[in-house]
Amino acid sequence: MPRWRRPHRRWYDARLKYYRQFVSDDVAEFMSWRVSKRSRVARRAMRIMRSAVRRQYEEGLEDDPQYTWQDAIDDATTDILTRIETGDDVDWSLYYLASP
Repeated sequence: MPRWRRPHRRWYDARLKYYRQFVSDDVAEFMSWRVSKRSRVARRAMRIMRSAVRRQYEEGLEDDPQYTWQDAIDDATTDILTRIETGDDVDWSLYYLASP
């Protein structure tokens, strides 16, 4: 089994930029070290997070006209992490958002 190496700085920056579109900053930094953005896990997790963030943004905009996209990202990420911690049923790819 190959030894783990930290990713090249350019790769890390590209991953971080990609993950920050739909995941809060601290989780995006964690995922940038762990998961390649082209991996099956990352694509599936980002597809699920994209729909969760959009849904959260639409619901938040109905309640508060000052609601921002970043608020929706933070709320959706917090919701997913809470569901993981409480043991609720979530998609297998979303477990990569939580630290071991």
